[in-house]
Amino acid sequence: MAPALKALAAEAMAEGVSLAIRGNLILLAPPLVIADQELADALSLIDRLLSRHFPSLHPG
Repeated sequence: MAPALKALAAEAMAEGVSLAIRGNLILLAPPLVIADQELADALSLIDRLLSRHFPSLHPG
């Protein structure tokens, strides 16, 4: 696994969001009973982490 992806997954886990990395895929499987705000928060975290670890691939 690429070091940047490993760091991204570790930071997400530290914030309480569990991700799976498979090749170039980031998998998120929230529970079926997740609240809308919890899902929005998790997606916002992933967006911030992508910006931090892959700035050239993420539009500003």
